[in-house]
Amino acid sequence: MLFAFEGTGSEFGGFPVVVGVRADFRAHDSFVWQFCKGYVSDFPQFAQYIPGPRGDGLNVDVCFGEACGILDAKMRVYPKARLDIVGYSRGGFLAMSLARYAAMVHHRRVHFLGLFDAVRMCKLWGGFDTDVVPGNVDYVCHVIRNPQVGSHLDWGNTGQGYESGVKKYDQDLFMTSHSGMGGWPGGGDVKVYQNQSEKAESERAGTYMATSAAQRGVFSGSLTPRPF
Repeated sequence: MLFAFEGTGSEFGGFPVVVGVRADFRAHDSFVWQFCKGYVSDFPQFAQYIPGPRGDGLNVDVCFGEACGILDAKMRVYPKARLDIVGYSRGGFLAMSLARYAAMVHHRRVHFLGLFDAVRMCKLWGGFDTDVVPGNVDYVCHVIRNPQVGSHLDWGNTGQGYESGVKKYDQDLFMTSHSGMGGWPGGGDVKVYQNQSEKAESERAGTYMATSAAQRGVFSGSLTPRPF
């Protein structure tokens, strides 16, 4: 089963309402949304898309609590289902935290953790708050914006370290903006005309993630950026 956490959502939206929450990323087919649609597993119907928190991040506990509740319910019915998690931006932080929750509460390993430019900028309750990939994750792929682009320099990445127990950690830097890392080049603080590699590097990041996920048997297809 897949849990797919979107990045920061609409200031006027709120979890778990789907319509109107992160409508811009859904409309432009973000990488997380594409991953969710193309997910391949033994239980393909269990691809859970989680809209991201508000811009101020103050409802991050609500998003996380709802995701934990969904995981609890699915674990009761499908206790042996493989668990995969992906997340973008603050959603990447939530993805890592859900992996820790799965270990602490359900004693479960996560097969694949895909992080699209994971950032923190928030805290969680209950001891599941984490800065590093927890050791119950088998395979990790983290695509990160190169700071040389100058995109959101005050948004530090999280999840660049990992605990013992992780089998494989793939990471690379890409010359695109934070929005480009989410599959939406030109939609954020760096416009396409300001960075000639914006589209190409966003596409390269999507390909890197898709290839890593395919190697682990959790995804088939491509992740294609949708320019703003």
